[in-house]
Amino acid sequence: MRLSLSTVRRSDWPAAVRAGLPHSRAFELACPDPALPASPADLRNLARLKSTHGLSYSLHAPFRRLDVAAADRALRRESCRLYHAALEVAATLGAELVVMHPALVGTLAWQALPEGERRALRSRELESFHHFAERAGRLRVRIGLENMPGFRAARDTRWLRAVHDAVDSPWLGYTVDVGHAHSSGIPAALLVRELGPRVWHVHVHDNSGQGDEHRAVGEGSVDWVSLVRALAETGFAGLVTDEALGLDAQLRGRRRLGRILAGLPRPLGQIPSPAEKRAE
Repeated sequence: MRLSLSTVRRSDWPAAVRAGLPHSRAFELACPDPALPASPADLRNLARLKSTHGLSYSLHAPFRRLDVAAADRALRRESCRLYHAALEVAATLGAELVVMHPALVGTLAWQALPEGERRALRSRELESFHHFAERAGRLRVRIGLENMPGFRAARDTRWLRAVHDAVDSPWLGYTVDVGHAHSSGIPAALLVRELGPRVWHVHVHDNSGQGDEHRAVGEGSVDWVSLVRALAETGFAGLVTDEALGLDAQLRGRRRLGRILAGLPRPLGQIPSPAEKRAE
């Protein structure tokens, strides 16, 4: 497994990557707003940084106010356009994976929907992901379908597997978000074990269990030791991206994860970088 930093809410991706360079060689380029912030010049700068420093990238597709299963055709069309654009950007940069959200429906709203409307919503979701997977295959970019926080219906393995199994694409796997799982009352270690080898990517951040707070690892109530053991037992070898809010919080969490990982057998552990050792 390889530790990665997220640009989180920073829209200037090259500046965020440069700020993290003393600490990491892997970065997730995040698009919280319904737009892709990278200009052609930004993409050239990111490609240059990647080549010069031997970086790995992942990309989080835009998600705020978007829904790939929306009944509103205009909203769904724009959501899908941006998800396809995210795949194109990822391919341009040689990114390993694009994180995508499933249907945005809330838990209570889903429970209140009549059965016919539920089927229609899931059908729209599957249609979107069939298209994403086809584009991903052509571009040779993987998709990580992400579990949602507790207030969303798409939070457990049943929902994620329904999408994965129906789309049936070698380009579609899972991103397990530890903070989202914890806010849902689901141990992230359980998600990792249940989803198995198709877990390609992990988001780490902590919370109280009551909300999606994006605290630093170790500053909430997540059971990190159990998670790390589950990743080791399943042979996870992908990126572990820290989504705590701010670089300082991510570095605090990385040091704590490093201490847990140091107790694993060396082939599965993450050897701290010289900068991390000095920070200890």
